[in-house]
Amino acid sequence: MNPYKILVDLLAAFPDEATCIKHLEHTRWPKASFVPVVVPVVKPATLSATTSQVR
Repeated sequence: MNPYKILVDLLAAFPDEATCIKHLEHTRWPKASFVPVVVPVVKPATLSATTSQVR
């Protein structure tokens, strides 16, 4: 199950962010030598609350 019984074990296994990221990449993509690029989602333009009125 979980090899980390206490917080000290977890901190020893992942001393920095790079180590943690490498572990997560290997866990998610065990047979791949790359990580897919995530394309950011752009929100569509919205109308503002102030609109001109026709008289």
